Amino acid sequence: SSRQTSRKQTYVPEVKGSAQRTHPRLGKPIQTGLGPVNAVAFSPNGRILAIGSEDHTVTLWNVSHRTHPHRIGMPLDAGEPVYALAFSPRRGTILAAGAYGSVPLLWNMSNPARPTALQLPAGGHAGAIDSLAFAPRGPVLATGGGDHNVILWDYSDLARVHPIGSPLAGVGGTVRSLAFSSDAHVLAGGSLNGTLVLWDLTDPAVPRQASVLHTADSINAVAFAPGKPILASGSDDHTVTLWDVSQPAAPTPVQQPLTSHLAAVQSVAFSPDGKTLATGSSDQTVTLWDLTGANRPVPRGRPLTGRGSPLSSTTFSPDGRILAAAGEDGSVILWGLDNKNPSRHVESLLPGTTPVSSIAFSPTSDTLAVGTADNTVTLWDLTQPLTPHQLGPPLTGPTGPVSSVAISADGHLVAAGSADGTVTLWTFENQARPHWVTPPLTRSRLSPVNTIAFTQDGQELAVGSADGTVAIWNLVNPARPYLLSVPADGSAGAALPVNSVAFSPDGKTLAVEHPDAPRARTAAT
Repeated sequence: SSRQTSRKQTYVPEVKGSAQRTHPRLGKPIQTGLGPVNAVAFSPNGRILAIGSEDHTVTLWNVSHRTHPHRIGMPLDAGEPVYALAFSPRRGTILAAGAYGSVPLLWNMSNPARPTALQLPAGGHAGAIDSLAFAPRGPVLATGGGDHNVILWDYSDLARVHPIGSPLAGVGGTVRSLAFSSDAHVLAGGSLNGTLVLWDLTDPAVPRQASVLHTADSINAVAFAPGKPILASGSDDHTVTLWDVSQPAAPTPVQQPLTSHLAAVQSVAFSPDGKTLATGSSDQTVTLWDLTGANRPVPRGRPLTGRGSPLSSTTFSPDGRILAAAGEDGSVILWGLDNKNPSRHVESLLPGTTPVSSIAFSPTSDTLAVGTADNTVTLWDLTQPLTPHQLGPPLTGPTGPVSSVAISADGHLVAAGSADGTVTLWTFENQARPHWVTPPLTRSRLSPVNTIAFTQDGQELAVGSADGTVAIWNLVNPARPYLLSVPADGSAGAALPVNSVAFSPDGKTLAVEHPDAPRARTAAT
């Protein structure tokens, strides 16, 4: 593929000792699969990290708990090595991937545990898609490929995603990186032949080439500063250049190129507030540049070090508190960037190879329930958080992957919702011998269970499903549960899957979250 020829060489420096980290690493690197990681992307809310690999997969990770990320569902099959990833803006309901194919791979992420692939018409690039970017405004996706072209896609109708006009030509080489300006009026493309092209997309239906710059070496990455007419480009010559693009027809370098790396710069990323620039390199380091001063940017502390592998992609979480870097050894490293309250180095707690879909703490925080894709729930004793141990064998019962787990407020019941449409209850009064309380809770119309929640008194359980309904069960006598209500399909957002449910402290109000309808509310009676 074109990506295989994109790096001229890999520089592996000798690292002696361990440098003090200004920004601590958040636990162990994430191990994703069998091949190098080529791309990483955060969802707009910062809770999901997508990782694209050489092993033909995209894996999704829940990073809500920064030091203990866990995988969501099964890996997405891309069919080819994945070179680029991006979430659509705002709600992140679309995940796009670039691979060796004529069209981008798109998934509907309304339910992150079960993304659905979108079908695109044949035709597009003549080879691999090496880069892609969503416009921050308007339903436009840009893709760049080894055919030296950039194609704009209209995704306003997910059932009819289609190219906008003819491909944008003029790059003259593999389009390695794409970036939109904050107002979506300018698209920048960097090429392996050293060409940097700016297009005026004020009207995406009538794109216009604004300028073409020819640099001395391959451009591997480009990124716009948030809300500013500044573009950063990283090159094979080990440098990063900041460009003033306030006049897209005549971009100019702001200063001399930034130099800190000993090998090719593979990625550039601005923090959401625009005050920091992260640059990742084949020299196995990431440099953070302070952009707040009036003079030339300066590094913030020592470079962040990888784990003996070139770093091919970097990205900030939307709140700017996490920096993720992808390594060619198949790992992803997370660093905490909150200087006021820096995270301490914490190792991953729970061993295992099965994807984790849901976790829940007991009210006293000394027990953790872990639901996994192998249809089981594992209980962990966290009395000593740094040395947790498993409480007995995994709990069995569900016949499908466990999608949601919950522990009642008194700590006596563990509930697990499953993709098989059932909810299993175990009594937890004797930690050494948890057992079924009753046969699994089922309804006449089975639909995968996405989310469950107990009331504070543990007497009711809400169950949100993929068919858009919420069932409420009475558990006053857990051995004899009965169904209280199932809202009609006409309720707000009911046509969409239920992603989350939560009871108010008094148990009189139930909050129900649907994709694109986060304010939907249902009264519990």
